[in-house]
Amino acid sequence: MRLPLHWQIAVALVLGVAAGFTLGEAAGYFEFLGVIFMRALPMIMAPLVFSSLVVGVSSVGGLSKLGWSSSRSWPTPLVSAPCSRRPTEGERTALV
Repeated sequence: MRLPLHWQIAVALVLGVAAGFTLGEAAGYFEFLGVIFMRALPMIMAPLVFSSLVVGVSSVGGLSKLGWSSSRSWPTPLVSAPCSRRPTEGERTALV
């Protein structure tokens, strides 16, 4: 029998806190796992957002059936993407 996802997350959280208290400074050896996770997030999120948009539009039947909302919403990412910025070197080292 498999635990539901929310219980798996709760168990992992408790085990992580227990490992941190038990290992103390030695828990720093596992820092690379957090770095790998944080760097993998953008690689996972971009295709996930793109595929959800494609599935949503195709389930409606195409952009032409979306009507007014499609003509008003497609420029939003084109305008907001250049406004986003990359973190500075100081901000990047603070996260790691």
